[in-house]
This record gives sequence, C-alpha cells and structure tokens, in this order.
Amino acid sequence: MAEQSITCPKCKYKIELSEALTNQIRSELESEVSEGLQEREQDLSKKSAELKSKEEELARLKSEADKEIERRLATERKKLEKSAKESALKELGTELEDAKSIVTEQAKQLEEAQEHELALRKRERKLQRDQKALELEMERKLEQERGIISKEITDSLKDKHELEKGDLKKKISTLTDQIDDLKRKSELGSQEAQGEVQELRLEELLASNFPSDTIRPVPKGVKGADVIQEVYNESGHRCGVIVWESKRTKAFQKPWIDKLKSDQRKLKAEIAALYTQAMPQDISGFGQLDGVWITNHSSLLGLATALRLQLVQVAASQIANVGKNQKIELLYSYLSGAEFKGRVESIVEAFTSLKSDLESERRAITKMWAKRDKQIQKVVENTVGMYGDMQGIVGATLPEIEKLDIAALPAPKSKDK
Repeated sequence: MAEQSITCPKCKYKIELSEALTNQIRSELESEVSEGLQEREQDLSKKSAELKSKEEELARLKSEADKEIERRLATERKKLEKSAKESALKELGTELEDAKSIVTEQAKQLEEAQEHELALRKRERKLQRDQKALELEMERKLEQERGIISKEITDSLKDKHELEKGDLKKKISTLTDQIDDLKRKSELGSQEAQGEVQELRLEELLASNFPSDTIRPVPKGVKGADVIQEVYNESGHRCGVIVWESKRTKAFQKPWIDKLKSDQRKLKAEIAALYTQAMPQDISGFGQLDGVWITNHSSLLGLATALRLQLVQVAASQIANVGKNQKIELLYSYLSGAEFKGRVESIVEAFTSLKSDLESERRAITKMWAKRDKQIQKVVENTVGMYGDMQGIVGATLPEIEKLDIAALPAPKSKDK
C-alpha cells in the first residue's frame, strides 16, 4: 500500500502517514464521535420528555379555558336573548301602533279622494254638456252671420268689380295706344343704336388689327361715309385711303353703292368698301359691285387685309416708278382687272376660312392645325404670286421683300405627315 501524507496548513511541512498511525487516528475519531452521539441522544431524550410534559400541561390549561369560555358565553347568550326579546316586543308594539295609525289615516284619505273624484267626474260631465250646447249655439249664430256677411261682400264686390272693369278697359285702351307709340319710337331708335354699335365694332376691329393705320370715324351729323382708314406702310409713308360704310338692316339697297362712290370721290379715297349684314343676292361672303367692295362680318378682316396690302404695294410701285405713266397705267389695269380681283378673293377666302377654323379650334385642334397650315400656305403662295406679277410689270426697281424670299418661306409639308 502506498504511503499517505498530510501537509501542515501553516508551515507546509509534509508528514508521512503510516497504516498504523492511520488506524490509530481513525479509532480515536470513531470513539470521539460515538461519545458525542450518545451525549446528544441523551440530551434530545431529556428535551423530548420536557416538551411532552409542557404539551400535556398546555392541553389541560386549554381544556379548562374552553370550559370557562363556554360557560361565560352561555350566560351572556341568555342575557342577550332576554334583552333582545324585550326590545323587540317593545319596538314591535310601537310599530304596530304606528301602522294602525297610518292605515286609519290612509283609509280616511282614500275615502276623501274617492268622494273628490266622484264630484270632479260629475262636474266634468256637466261641463261637457254645457260646452256642447254652447258650441251648437255659437255655430248657429256664426252660420247666420256668415250668410249676412257673404251677401254684403258679394253685393259690394259686384259693384266694385263693375267699376274696376270699366276703369281697366279705359286703362288698357290708353296703354295700348302708348305701347304702339313707344314701339314705333323704339324701332326707329333701335335701328340707329344698332347701326352705331356696328360702326363702333368696325372701328375697333380695324384699329386693333392695323395699329399702324389711322382710323377716323366720321362725326355724327356730318354727311359722308362712316369710317376712314388711312393706310401707312412700315416706314410711315401714307399709301392711300379706304372709305368704309356700315349698314345693319334686314335688306340690301342698291342706292348705298351710289352714295358710297360719291363719298369716295369727295374724300379722294382709293378704295370704297361696304360692311353690311344684308348682302346682295348674287354675292356671298364678299365681292365687288360697281367698283365697291362688299363684305359681311366673317369676311371683313380678310378683305381689309387684302385691300390694305394692295394699297401698300401700289404705293411702293408708285414711289419706285415716279414719272412712268405707262407702268402706272399697267398697274391701274392690273388693279381693276379680273386677275387682281381673283387674288383679292383668294386672300379673303383664305383669311375667312382661317378665321372660321380658329373659332372652332377648341373642338378639333389637331385636325385644324394641318388645315390651317395649308390655308396659310395658300395665302403666302397667292401673296408671292401677286408680288411676282407686279415685279414682272414694274421690273427690278420694285423693292425686295425679305419675308417673301424663297429661302425665308416655309417648306411645304409632306402629305404623309
């Protein structure tokens, strides 16, 4: 067997333990433990006996205390029961007396209430009978009074109605005469007012669309045309005069043409134009009659633009060809010929169609763009053609217009687009 050793916890000295020494230590330890156990068992036995004795004493004292408490409780219970019975009997007697008094009083009140209710019911029945009798009497009297009043009112209204009927007939007759008179006056006044409104509208359109020109209305009361348009080019040179007459009636009258031509001669105007709602039978939109241009509202701006353009171009050719009577005669022949008329009509038609399309632009804007492009192209082409005609007559002395140059003109769009 291998030797065992222990180490001192203080000096760390190692002590070798032999089997004999180990047995001796084990024997001593067992002896000490055995003695300690015996002492502890004896001590526990003693304490257990003392505890048992105390428990027996405590049980005895508890039993005696329970008996005493039970005895005292029985005594107190008897006293309380006796006192409670006496108190209950006393209170019950008081309550019985009070209840008897209340029942007696309530019976008396009930009897009085029943008697009062019976009296009220009798009185109510009597009141109902009296009320019915009173209502019947009142209804009879009201019926009599109603008949009397109705007869009086009927007679009075009949007399009043006859008088009012006579007055009304007289008033109607007077008012009818007055209305007829006012109607005649208003028709005359409205025609003049409508004519003035159209004249003002003509002035506004010309002034707003041709700001470089001078638009002069003829004063009211002065004989002559309604509006005088003095045309000026971009350099401020006076190119000529267009005299405008405005008519707003239901039927066209031929004497208008003679009067406007007379006014044209007095004012020494190059062109005379008539703006009217009532067109001649053989002219639709615009046209020329006996040397006077005639237009309605839809073609007004187109015709005014074309006429003004001709005056500007004629003035330009006159400035470039001063003293050349032959070319002036050719220009005059051109301006008064069918070709010039066709050019003007083409320009006016294009502008009229363009204005109509612009008014319906919101409804068909996509479709209108292509159509407008073709119409503007038509205007440009006719303007260029007219300029070319004049250039062929006048020659190289006619000033060049940069915007009519081929390079400046927009290229025609393909039909596929």
